[in-house]
Formats: sequence, structure tokens, C-alpha cells
Amino acid sequence: MRAVSWVHRRRVMNNLEIAFGREKTPAELRSIARESYRHLGMNLLEFLRMPIMTPAEIDGRVTVVDGENLDAGLKRGKGVVLFTAHLGNWELAGAKLALIGYPINVIARDQADERTARLFRHLRESCGLRVIPSRTAVRASLRCLRRNEVVCILGDINAGTRGVFVDFFGKLASTVAGPAALAMRTGAAVVPSFCARLPNDHHIGRCWEPIILDTTGDWDSDVIRHTAALTKLIEQQIRREPEQWYWLHRRWKTRPPWEGGNGPVAHRRARVAQRPAQEQPCSKASSAS
Repeated sequence: MRAVSWVHRRRVMNNLEIAFGREKTPAELRSIARESYRHLGMNLLEFLRMPIMTPAEIDGRVTVVDGENLDAGLKRGKGVVLFTAHLGNWELAGAKLALIGYPINVIARDQADERTARLFRHLRESCGLRVIPSRTAVRASLRCLRRNEVVCILGDINAGTRGVFVDFFGKLASTVAGPAALAMRTGAAVVPSFCARLPNDHHIGRCWEPIILDTTGDWDSDVIRHTAALTKLIEQQIRREPEQWYWLHRRWKTRPPWEGGNGPVAHRRARVAQRPAQEQPCSKASSAS
């Protein structure tokens, strides 16, 4: 922990306090923080090695469990929204899916530094992943789904003033609405998929049963309702493997307009209508038969 800057240590501990402050002792939180740094260090080394990994090495390091659920989603012919998070080594898990023949398109945030952006793109494309820059994500994703391909979206980032606010560990967080919106617009199945690192540094990527998102005719409420339900799946997975999530991310940075306080505040006119939706329980999305 001492090798990490105090700014990042404080951010990690603040995030852990938000998530687990009422459940775990300070010593337990510090232990999770230490293990998370070890895990992120391993992730970085593996990510940088991806271009020189042989197919046999990737195949041997990652096991895909319940891949038939991804197949079931694709059999519907409307594409699949692969819903995941910064858990385990999500990059290596995506490389394994591409290796075994799935058409994987990943939406990647634009990097401020062009050289870093080119490096990240090279690392991903070297393993067969197709990169969709976030600035063109909507149109490109729609084309991919029409071709019955897989669009992979990480649903656990702060979405800024464009996000919808849903509960995450008991506190509202600005959340990407893309997974729910794309699936509702196209009829694509949502397949939640999360990766976990084992003690021997082998990785298990599990595909859950495909979910078909229902609609009521109220687009905004449906998007928020489904985004809340999907976000709850991420929270459940983090609770299982808390040391394997990306605690460095400022997940709760953007605040809703009715809260005010510190941090960026979402536009009142665009987001205030979402407040009542947080007071209603989220209905369960229906699974595909």
C-alpha cells in the first residue's frame, strides 16, 4: 500500500468505506485494498503480454463456463449485449471468447492521450477483439447487433452527467444506460458475464442465462428499471470477490441534481424525472426460454 500514491490510497479506501463501511472493519477494508492492488498489478502485466500470448497460452489460462448461454442468445438472431464489469481480468476473458470464435466487439472509452489509446487498441485487437470507440458506440453497436454479433459493455463506470442514477452499494451512482437501451431497441438478449481470478492465477469466465428485457411503453422508466437490475448483478459479484474489482475508479463522483454537494452535478432538466424511479423496486428481467 505504501508504494501507491496517497491520493489513490485515499480514493480506494473511500470507495471501500462507501461499499462496506457498515459491514467490515477498517482492518478488513485495508486487507481488501492490498489484495486489490496485487490483483490490478497482475491484470496490467497480463494485459501488456496479450500480443505475445499464443492461442494455446490464452486457452490454457482462461476457462469459459456455461458458454451455451451465449450461444442461446445468439441463436435468437438479434445479437447479444454481453454485460460485464471490471472484475477479474475482463480483458483476458474477452480475448478467450474471441479465440474460440465469438464475434466480440468491445466498447472502449476514448483515452485522453493518443499514444495510450493506440497502445490499448493494439493490445485488444492483437487478440481478435474488435474495438468500438465510445464516441461512435451507438451506431457501431447497432450495426454489430444487426449482424448478430456480440457487443461487450462494462456497466460499472461513472457515466457522468449523461448517466442514469441507480443504487450501487446503497448510494446512487451515475450509470451507463447503453446495455438496457441497446437491448430494448434491438431485441438483443443481454448475457451477463463475469470473470474471476483463482488463487493459481487461472481465470474463470462465466456466462449467465440470456435475459430479454421487457418494456411497458415508458422508455425512460424501463431503461432506469433494467439498468438498476443489471447494476445489482454487478454488486452481487463484487461482494463475492471484492478484492478483484477496480476500486481506483471514482464510481460515485457524479451526483444527481437533487443532492447537490461535491462533484459534478447532472443536468436538472434531463435527470430530475428519474428521482421517483429510485423509490420503486426494480422488477426482475425475464430470462429467455
